[in-house]
Amino acid sequence: MAELLTHTRRQTFRDCAYKHFIRYELGIGPAEERDFRRFGKAIHYCLDHMAHGRHFDDIASAIRLSYAEQSWGDEHARGVEAEMVVALAYGYQWRWQTDPLEYVASETGFRAPMVNPDTRRTSRTFEDAGLID
Repeated sequence: MAELLTHTRRQTFRDCAYKHFIRYELGIGPAEERDFRRFGKAIHYCLDHMAHGRHFDDIASAIRLSYAEQSWGDEHARGVEAEMVVALAYGYQWRWQTDPLEYVASETGFRAPMVNPDTRRTSRTFEDAGLID
């Protein structure tokens, strides 16, 4: 089976080959999720649920509850970040609420063969993968 080659994996290799080796070859990752990933996941959660027609108040309540149940930082820091996520999602909803948006896909995984542009041959080692968001 081919290894998945995601955007994040490629970027990690471009940034630092040793970091790529530690993370993807040895499978050693960070002990705690970084702030920007946590924040990004929360925003994507909001956008995904808005795309599927869930009421915004329900989404905001779920975000606040999720942050309250987490264990990083202190209660105040979690509350502030939760409100930042809710405010950003609310601004997004407000900006686009009257425009006829068509959602093509939301948080949908994909896999595709990795093709060498010179030989047009498919890689036996890697497969392209990621999320449409």
